[in-house]
Amino acid sequence: MGERINIVVVGVGGCGCNTLNRLYEVGATEDVLAVAVHTEAVHLQSVK
Repeated sequence: MGERINIVVVGVGGCGCNTLNRLYEVGATEDVLAVAVHTEAVHLQSVK
C-alpha cells in the first residue's frame, strides 16, 4: 500500500490525439502523463 503508480497514455494518430482531448475534457488526465504522436504538426497543436 502507498506505492505510487505511474500511468502514461499515448495517443497515436488522429484518433489517438482525439482520445487524449476527450480524456482531458472529462478530467481523466489529472495524474496521467499524456503523450501525443502525430505526423502533422497542425494536428498536434490542437491537442490539449
